[in-house]
Parts: sequence; structure tokens; C-alpha cells
Amino acid sequence: MIPPEQSVVQEVDRPPAHRVPERGPIRIRISAFDLSTIVFVGLAALLVRLWAVADKSVWYDEAVSIFLANQPIPNILEAVTNDIHPPLYYLLLHFWLIPQENEAWVRLLSALFSVGAVLMTYELGRVLFDREVGALGALFTALSSMSVATAQEARMYALMGLVSLASIYFLYRALTASRRLFWVGYTLATTLMLYTHYYAVYVIALEVAFGVAYALLKPRARPLLRPLGLSLIVALILFAPWLPALRHQLEAAKGGLWIGPVDRSAMWEAFRQILMYSHPAEPPGTWDHFRLSMGRWLFTAAGAVGLVTLSKRWQVSLLLLFVAVPIVGAYVTSTRLFPIFGIKYLAFVAPAFYLLAARGILVSKASIVRLGVPLFLLYVSVLGLQAWYYDPWYSRPEFGPAAGWLEQNYKGRDLIVHTSFFTHEPMAWYHRRSLNETVLLSPTPDELRRQAQGFERVWLVMGYENRRPELAKSTDGPAQSLGEGLRLVDIRRFSGLNVYLYETPPGVSSSPRPL
Repeated sequence: MIPPEQSVVQEVDRPPAHRVPERGPIRIRISAFDLSTIVFVGLAALLVRLWAVADKSVWYDEAVSIFLANQPIPNILEAVTNDIHPPLYYLLLHFWLIPQENEAWVRLLSALFSVGAVLMTYELGRVLFDREVGALGALFTALSSMSVATAQEARMYALMGLVSLASIYFLYRALTASRRLFWVGYTLATTLMLYTHYYAVYVIALEVAFGVAYALLKPRARPLLRPLGLSLIVALILFAPWLPALRHQLEAAKGGLWIGPVDRSAMWEAFRQILMYSHPAEPPGTWDHFRLSMGRWLFTAAGAVGLVTLSKRWQVSLLLLFVAVPIVGAYVTSTRLFPIFGIKYLAFVAPAFYLLAARGILVSKASIVRLGVPLFLLYVSVLGLQAWYYDPWYSRPEFGPAAGWLEQNYKGRDLIVHTSFFTHEPMAWYHRRSLNETVLLSPTPDELRRQAQGFERVWLVMGYENRRPELAKSTDGPAQSLGEGLRLVDIRRFSGLNVYLYETPPGVSSSPRPL
């Protein structure tokens, strides 16, 4: 890369943060360092997000996203009221999907959002500190295993990463430059964030705290309170049409979600996974465990150094709030109101920590620190990527292979019975033709036999925790009980689910039953 001092466009000093610069056109200056960083980091981010993007089967959450996105827009808005997320991602996915899409295509939209978040990390680091910090922080984000994981999932987490970074970026630019364009950008980014994920409330909370403190403590900056308040009011007005749906979702959430109770260790586990992925049962004393532990401690130490540096206190405070408030806020909400703490929901805070770590590394004057520490951290980040790509702990149930095998052997008078929507929804997406499928939750043998009337064969699909291969035969007993009165002719085992094929006795299949 070309160093900053060889920029093709000469930089001018920015005005002090507490002064309101003179009005005038905004000049966009892209140096050779900026351009080379954008190209290199952007391509690296895209490469690791496309690598093995289709290797994991579409799972339940992704199948729900695809099902909702395939509906007409009015139906999407109505159906999402029964979900727990806002509608923006589903609407964008609606326009992205094509006939006969595959795993790679449905996940590519998230990958592109994630690449955008990596580039936004560079720009935020450049504005808060300098180009070198922005470039290193963006490179850490590009190779972040959690960022790559959310980029390879057809959900809204990568989009949340992009719009939350944009909101923080425009807020800081608006506070330090006080230009109308930046306030408009902040308003739009904050509105999009609200329509993407409800963790946006934590980002807005930290932005209000930072903005108010900045306006009150900086000399002659108090007039900034007015545009800050006005921007938030406009964002809330733009979000107001969704408030009735949000109320309905909150009432449903009080009845209980699938997210279990959390303890204080949840915050540490979130931070650990934000740093890098690894098998949670990695035995201590192994070489891999040592390297990953060293990487996490070095990342943490670099971030701590970045926090205590004497200069850039406002910039460091903004990043600290960006990391801490969502994690602590989600924990407090989960312990005091209802459980909403999800580690993937917090993936959007990772770039802020990586920028702090980059800042902590680059404040050193020692070449071995400025070069050696980043190289080692990038190396262990690649190890974290390998865990995401290949470690069975991060695998998904083999819905794709199971659906393909079942469809290949399916006959016209067969019935497919799922005992859970978690197997039905993904496999239904994989089936490219209409099949006789139904879901029986907690079925009894009599209920299964009644459903089997009119069919010659019954395929029983039962899932288990794919992270625990010792449970592969745990469904055999329940399947044997359910198949009482039917003849078992085949069992096929896939990671995370088993498929049992039964033949119905003579006479049972003589009178078809509508599903």
C-alpha cells in the first residue's frame, strides 16, 4: 500500500472538533492510500465471505427469511408482525431472490452488506483516528470469524452491522463538522437501523449519551443539541408506522421466547466469540488452544491500550460506548424484563473493538509491535475462520442432503411427516416440487396411523442436536414407538436428523386422506 505521506491529493487540516466550520461544498478527496486500502481490504473481505458460502445447509431461521421474502410485500408486512424482528431485511431479500435460487445466492446479499460494513469500518477509523488505524481495524473486521459467520447467513445481522456503523459515522461527522448533509445521513441511517434490528435502541442510547456529553462539555458546542434532537425526532416519526406491529411483537415476547435465561458469563462468552471463533471444548494444553488464547489476550490487551491512550479521548469514548452499551444493555434487559440476549445479535459491535485494538497497537513506536502483533493477530483470526468453515461445532444439520435423498426416492403416494418445524421449513425450501408433507408436534402412534391413511409409505423425519453426534441414535426409540403398526423398511442418518421409511399395511392405504 502507498503510505499516507505519498497521497495523491494533499490533505488539509480539519477544524478543531468544537468549532463550526464555514459553510461550503463538501469536497470528497480519495488518496492513493484510501483507494488501495478499499480495493485490498474489500477484495479480502469478499473472498473470505464467499469461501464455502454454500457448504452449510440452509437452516430454520434462514428458511423463515426466504419464506417471508417470497411473499407479496403486503403479506410480508403482515407476517413479520408475528416475528420478532423489523421488516427491512425481509423486504430487501424479497427483491433479491430469483427463481431456483441456491444457498450461495440467498446468502450473497448478507455477504455484500458485510463487505460494506468492512469498508465503513475503514472510513470510521480514518475519521476518528487516521488511515493506518482504519486500515488495520478494517482488516481485522474482514477476517473476523463472527463477521464472516453473519455474512454467510440469510438473516439481518450483516445489514445491522452496516447501518449501525453508518449511524455512528454520520453522528460523529455531524457533531464535528455540523453540516446538514451529515445530519441527514445520520437520520436516514438511524431510521434504517430501527427497521433492521431492535438492538438499535442500544445504539441510539449510546449516541444520545455521547452527543449530549459532547455538546455540553465541548466549548461552544451546545447548539449541536438542537440538530441532534431534531434528527432523532424525525427518525422516530419515520419509524412510527411500525409501532403497532412492534407493540404486538412485545406482547408476544412477554409470553416467552426460545431464548433462555442468561447469567453474567453470557457477556464474557459474547466478547470471546466476537474476538474469534474456536471449539468451546478445545482441550487446554494443545497448540491450537495456546495460539487462540494468546490471540484473544493480545486483542484484549491492544484494546485496553487503545482505551487508555491520552489523546483522542472523545473518539475512544465513542467506540467504548459502541462496544459496551449493546452488550450490557441486552444483558440487563434479559435479566430484568425478558430474555433477548443473542450473541449473533451483537456481531455489529465487533468493528468498534477492532478499531480500539488497532489504535492500541499503532500508538506504539516499536516496529516489532506495529508489525509483529498485527501479523500474529491476523494469523489467529485465520484460525478462527477455519473453525467457522470446518469445525463440526459450527456445522448445520444436513437438511440439503437429506432433502435431496428423500426427494430422489419419493413416490406419488408417499407422506412425509416432520415432528418439528425446525426440520420441515428448511427441507420444504429444498424440495423443488410439491410433496405431501405435514408437521405433527408431539405425535402419538394413533395420530401417525390416521395421517398415514391413503398413503403407501410414510417418511418420518426427526431431528437432534447436530453438535452432539452421540445423539445420532437418540430418535430411534421414539421413532419405533411412533411406527407401531407400520413396517420399518429403511433408516437414513444425516448430521442433525434421521429419516425413517415405513410401509403402511394393506388396507390402510386404500382411502386417501386430504392433508
